[in-house]
Amino acid sequence: MPKLVVPDLVIMLAGGEGTRLRPITYEIPKPLIPVHGKPVSEHIIMELARNGVRDIVMAIGYKAEMIERHFGDGSALGVRIKYSVEDKPLGTGGAAAAALSASKTDGPDDIVVTTADNLFEIDLAGMYKLHRRASALATIAVRHVDDVAGYGVVELSGSEITSFIEKPDPKVTRSRLINAGIYIIRSEAFARMPDAPFSMERDFFHKIAGTGALHAFSMQGRWLPIDTMERYERAIKEW
Repeated sequence: MPKLVVPDLVIMLAGGEGTRLRPITYEIPKPLIPVHGKPVSEHIIMELARNGVRDIVMAIGYKAEMIERHFGDGSALGVRIKYSVEDKPLGTGGAAAAALSASKTDGPDDIVVTTADNLFEIDLAGMYKLHRRASALATIAVRHVDDVAGYGVVELSGSEITSFIEKPDPKVTRSRLINAGIYIIRSEAFARMPDAPFSMERDFFHKIAGTGALHAFSMQGRWLPIDTMERYERAIKEW
């Protein structure tokens, strides 16, 4: 089998408090919530490893010591894991920027950023190929859903993201594509981001939409979010 060509570094955003999953998250952090005997973040790491990823920085904050104790250096899962610990909430963008600094690498050209609360299957090599072919500053994995209620919707022209619509009326919007929480970002983009704390989605992606710099990769594998109790229950049934 030929070696998959994927970015060298993944930043996993795993620092949130998971308030919508209380009372479970009073005792354990959201990335360690179990799905069929394994933490959700372990399922994610296994999928990343299947795609050829070997280096991961986990951006952690809430109950950070529990996450470090569970994964250690990552060798048990065939990857190398480092940690970037937030002393205070930095937002998704601020946490990703801090994790990149903590990686102590020579600055890879492209970096994968993923949330730690979605189960997914993805062709990361295919996403990276589109990202490079489009000369994108950032590429977002998008997913078709039948019901967009409660999600932000992505509008496209070809693969270019032209705009976002936050929680639109499902009867009005034509798009059924939503942000799946997996990104490939050129390292130089971090110099164009605001100071922490900030949201990667609202404070960066929304601002470069429609400029030709932001593109979308339509993922075809399974995708199950675990950010509410209702969705967590569905994930347990369907994963």
